[in-house]
Amino acid sequence: MKDLFEILMEREKSVAEVYTYLAEHVEDSNVRETLKKLAEIEEGHYRRLKEIYDGILQPNINEALS
Repeated sequence: MKDLFEILMEREKSVAEVYTYLAEHVEDSNVRETLKKLAEIEEGHYRRLKEIYDGILQPNINEALS
């Protein structure tokens, strides 16, 4: 489960970076704003996954290592 969350978090972060990069290089302001919004959504997904990871998975891993 830990590996799955780490992969999902990395994917969300990568997609957000792609959207941000594209937003910085597109000329159309409507497309730019859409890409920025999409990046924000992906960053929100990352933060939520991280909260779950830190709140549920990490304590269990630390407990198992004790």
